[in-house]
Amino acid sequence: MQVRLSTLSRDITIVAISHMNLRLPPGSGFCIYFILQGESIYYTLASTLVITGKEILMSTESQVDTDLANLIGKPTGKSRVVLERGPVAYFALAVGDKSPTYKDTRAAEAAGLPGIPVPPTFAFAWDTWGKFPEIQPEDDTPQGSAVGEVVGSLMSKGGTILHGEQEFIYHKPVYVGDVLVGEGKVVDAYRKESKGHVMTFVVTEMVWRDDKTGDPVVTSRSNIIHRL
Repeated sequence: MQVRLSTLSRDITIVAISHMNLRLPPGSGFCIYFILQGESIYYTLASTLVITGKEILMSTESQVDTDLANLIGKPTGKSRVVLERGPVAYFALAVGDKSPTYKDTRAAEAAGLPGIPVPPTFAFAWDTWGKFPEIQPEDDTPQGSAVGEVVGSLMSKGGTILHGEQEFIYHKPVYVGDVLVGEGKVVDAYRKESKGHVMTFVVTEMVWRDDKTGDPVVTSRSNIIHRL
């Protein structure tokens, strides 16, 4: 452990602590600064402190924080999907749902449904089943993944990527044969500390609409976590 004590004046003292076990980004030169001013104690994670007389200007916002703030609102892409009967039946089987309504039109009709419904969590997978190249909408989203760039930068410092949460909000029922158009964006990005780890959260949202009417059908929200 390295501890540096600096007394600037009669009422301002700075203690800088750096140690591998603090889980600071390697090679960043970051320290945890404790600032004792009168009876108050402040602390910050920073690479430098700029001191002018008794005024302390802390570089508390690292490049990661800036990147996260800039990430919010960025598009993640568009896609059009066709919901087919085969993938719906196989997905229901994979998740252990044996309801015949997912594979038999007669069972769906007997249940009072206008067609074969899709399992509630199928929205997580349908983008990989029915996304045919020739039907994709024009997409002016910049090449490359904005989320991938930030997460990749975080992973270069080590750590683990976790799929923290997945949420589906259904605005109307979805059936086999429906054609949906989805448009995604980053809705939130932030950091916090938990049990000695620095956790970075990136929340994306995909809104799926009926291809004919434009009405919202499903909103899918995903939370990706980087833990260092």
